[in-house]
Amino acid sequence: DDGTMARLPDLVKFAQFHSLKIATIADLIAYRLNWDQLVHCVQQGEIDSVHGGRFRALVYVNKLDGTEHLALVKGDVAGGAPPLVRMHQMNEFEDVLQDRRGRPSPLHGAMDEIGREGRGVVVLLRTGGATALSQLLHARMDGVTPARNSAAQLRDYGIGAQILLDLGIHEMVVLSNTSRSIVGLEGYRLKIADQRRVPVEHAQ
Repeated sequence: DDGTMARLPDLVKFAQFHSLKIATIADLIAYRLNWDQLVHCVQQGEIDSVHGGRFRALVYVNKLDGTEHLALVKGDVAGGAPPLVRMHQMNEFEDVLQDRRGRPSPLHGAMDEIGREGRGVVVLLRTGGATALSQLLHARMDGVTPARNSAAQLRDYGIGAQILLDLGIHEMVVLSNTSRSIVGLEGYRLKIADQRRVPVEHAQ
């Protein structure tokens, strides 16, 4: 009534009055991720890491924004028992530089665990945008953790899910130290069979 943009409570009342349905931005993202193929493998190779040994390295590009993500694959993950899977949001300061002010990273522990198992996948999700790295550093200098809204989290889950599906994975044992419910996971045709904790690496 005062000319400002209607927020969700106003929209709900409006929709109920006019018998309309409401879809959120997160709903639209989920629809695209479920029905559109948004990732494409553009490069393959092999690495021999001190953490877990040899992995196939596959670079996937997000067709929407051009961001490249990395999948490290050990063994045959497309068949048999559910493989170990670590879905990891890349943080250069914690995962690569091991900044003492950051949180201990479970990345290398997950790679070691997959190395011992002989079978599994680590998906390294990179944040898109031309200023993503400078924004991350700015947040660290201010002593805050960059906020990620539900739409951004859903987008990352969806991109990671599409990478797993391209690798032939439909059921997995998740390597994670936090218990988190992934909204709409079934919509990506994925199932979590179990969860396993991983050791974290503390900066020296």
